[in-house]
Amino acid sequence: MEDTKMTTIADSLEGQPRPTPRQNMIARFKMHRGFQFGLFVLLVIFAMAIFAPLLAPYDPYLQDLSSRLIDPVWNEKGTWAHPFGTDGLGRDYLSRMIYGSRIALIIGFSTVLISGTIGTILGVTAGYFGGRVDMVISFLILNRLSLPLVLIALAVVASLGNSLFIVIMALGFLLWDRFAVVMRSATMQIRNMEYIAAAQVLGASTPRILAKDIFPNVLNQLVVVATLEMAHAILLEASMSFLGLGVQPPLPSWGLMVSEASKFMFFKAWMVTIPGSAIFILVFAINLLGDGVRDIAAPESRN
Repeated sequence: MEDTKMTTIADSLEGQPRPTPRQNMIARFKMHRGFQFGLFVLLVIFAMAIFAPLLAPYDPYLQDLSSRLIDPVWNEKGTWAHPFGTDGLGRDYLSRMIYGSRIALIIGFSTVLISGTIGTILGVTAGYFGGRVDMVISFLILNRLSLPLVLIALAVVASLGNSLFIVIMALGFLLWDRFAVVMRSATMQIRNMEYIAAAQVLGASTPRILAKDIFPNVLNQLVVVATLEMAHAILLEASMSFLGLGVQPPLPSWGLMVSEASKFMFFKAWMVTIPGSAIFILVFAINLLGDGVRDIAAPESRN
């Protein structure tokens, strides 16, 4: 009976066209709830950052000492005039949270752009050429991995100044190692493929092979690493700001808001909880997005 049923199903599907890779990817996207949730949250935060001047009810830098430490609206003494309350200087917490999304996204995207460019160039170069080139770049990677990331970042920022630009540059030039390792490994797997050999036989130049044949085939791995490192950079900036060596006042960084609220945390715990929850949600959404990209673009790599 089961054999007859399977034969009937096979006969019914025999005349139907096989789905294209694009259709398969769209189908996996529709079924991947984690990717959809991460993308939705990231788009909401991205829209909040773009339209911050329209969404924020107050100037995030405006101080009003007569309205300091107002509770959020869900507390008994809260008011809708300040739905998330105010900080120790009377600044509206909701407005600072909205503008803080800009700082988080700027740091995340800028750091990934710098570190991803450095790591991808080094990794693809090492993986494609091999030999002494690979030995030199692997030596650089090992030296970078031997350095304590947080301590080096803190030392650089303490020496050169702790502006937003310095924080981005410090993180960008310190977070390239994972890009290099993954791109090197992926390139080494691809360089011996038949289509690479065919391109070399046909006389294609090395830059063309790297740009047209190698890079498009390692792009999926690059996107996954970029999402992970973006979340890593946001967490590092928050940690540095909490220690006083990251983004400096009066910029509305979420990590800096946690640092400023630490002195009130025992009787105004919401001042730490709100920006801390925002950091958690953003990092969680980015990780879900990267996980989803891996599963959708390369389902065979799933465990």
